[in-house]
Amino acid sequence: MKNNLDDIRNKLENEAETAKALTEVMMLIHAGAYSLDQYEVMFENVQHFFGLMAEVSENHARSLDIMIDDFTDLNNDLKIK
Repeated sequence: MKNNLDDIRNKLENEAETAKALTEVMMLIHAGAYSLDQYEVMFENVQHFFGLMAEVSENHARSLDIMIDDFTDLNNDLKIK
């Protein structure tokens, strides 16, 4: 059981770091959006980046769903014992 709890904790820590990174990047995009015209940055220049952000976000959500299922299974196992 200790290994399962350690695994869940490690996975949650990794996903928390992913969430922090996604938030930081989104804040930078938000701040930078006000100066896109000033620096002549076009959407086409960052289109690939937005696709990668969406992929990371999707993987992040999927990982959290898996961890929720794992935690539920562990919780149910503990109730049985």
